[in-house]
Amino acid sequence: MEMHRVLVAGGTGRTGKAVVRYLTQRSDLQVVGVVSRTYAGRNMSELIPEIPYEIPVFDRAERAVGVVKPTVLVDFTTPETAMRHFLLCIDHRIHPIIGTTGFTASDKQFIADMCRVNELGGALIANFALGIAIMQQALALAAEVFNHAVVIDYYSDQKREVPSGTSQQLSEFLAQFDNYKTKPVPIYSFRIPGQHVSQQVKFGGFGETLTIIHEVSDRICFGPGVAQAILNIHRFNCLVTDLRVLL
Repeated sequence: MEMHRVLVAGGTGRTGKAVVRYLTQRSDLQVVGVVSRTYAGRNMSELIPEIPYEIPVFDRAERAVGVVKPTVLVDFTTPETAMRHFLLCIDHRIHPIIGTTGFTASDKQFIADMCRVNELGGALIANFALGIAIMQQALALAAEVFNHAVVIDYYSDQKREVPSGTSQQLSEFLAQFDNYKTKPVPIYSFRIPGQHVSQQVKFGGFGETLTIIHEVSDRICFGPGVAQAILNIHRFNCLVTDLRVLL
């Protein structure tokens, strides 16, 4: 079986570095390069001493693609940069795995259309944590019973996106159920110094509430979901937006 060759854009950021740390522990794929202007020309072992092999850092994805020939590009950058990387993937038939959030609805539709027209499997997923996938299973059960819900997110004050991409994803997920098709699910966001990431959905009923919570203590939790996307995305010829499909 051909080894999956992975390029990680934004691989020196908080989430990207944790994902690289996880992916390098696996024997069924190889991280062949990282894109980061800040650390271009260096090696990832300088940032993550425990990784088992050398990974070069490039200033631009275009240069990295020409040198290391990836089959998959994982992106944790900004919407503008991620879109440029996505178009690069289309041009070179590289599978895009996008964890970047902040895209507009038209951006998301464009990405979906381009994957479909080019028959290229890609993923656009706001949160790769396996716990979020399980959380959605629980939400599906609760949404059939309770007709009132709110989404709440807690992040440190370093999180600029309000609400979080995950909160938007969860609100949109609930909108597919009959109890929430005609009324948007409100999102409340809190940014507190020192706060761990916490995503919550609170359901209200007659004399009771139900709160479903997912908390992140280490960003490495996104690694297993990203790995499953990398290993399975070649099975698709369209855009995948639900991590559960890739597990």
